[in-house]
Amino acid sequence: MVPEDLIVLLLRHRRLFLDELSRLSGIGRQVLLRKLQGLEDSIVIDGEEVVVKEVFKLLEHGLEKGLEIGKLSSLIDWKDFEKLSSEIFSLHGYETINNVAIYSPRRLQVDVVAIHSSTGLSFIVDCKHWSASSKSRLAQAASLHYGRTVKLSNMISHATQKYPTLRKARSLVPLLVTLLTPTLRSYQNVLIVSIRELNSMLQEAHYVLEEFNIKPIPVVK
Repeated sequence: MVPEDLIVLLLRHRRLFLDELSRLSGIGRQVLLRKLQGLEDSIVIDGEEVVVKEVFKLLEHGLEKGLEIGKLSSLIDWKDFEKLSSEIFSLHGYETINNVAIYSPRRLQVDVVAIHSSTGLSFIVDCKHWSASSKSRLAQAASLHYGRTVKLSNMISHATQKYPTLRKARSLVPLLVTLLTPTLRSYQNVLIVSIRELNSMLQEAHYVLEEFNIKPIPVVK
């Protein structure tokens, strides 16, 4: 059996005895202990047991190491999936707001808002950590998310009272980020990409939007 990466093993099991982690990773005990010192912000060694205490910090180590995003995201829950999506935007220079919640004058909740401060292009992100999804399910989610994004575009002036960073937004792009490769790429002006495709999409965002005929929604000031 090919040894798995240390970070992947820790994300999958969350708790492992040192000897078992050494066996699964193919790393000798003394070398393993030295490597674990570099992860001390995300794990704790309790006697003979290694316990993950900060899942997202461990994810950050995985991203820095260049581990495959799709594999990392399959090992986490929906909350950390949202954080991972937000972190990818941050790596591309976007300012992010997680778990946007507005209750007046109308109720609105968004997983992630990512704003490019120089252009004002902003992605309104709905994260779908689904293990399976049909075209009809994606279409339904996209339709709801488009309405959510339009609502936000009309509420920006009010929303900035709670989230001042939103003042930098000039246009909004509704985006679904999925765990698996989507069977539908766009629907009703909503772009749909998997978490493993998000990085490359952001590298060529304007080209991708043009390719799928996605029209950013102007912000109503």
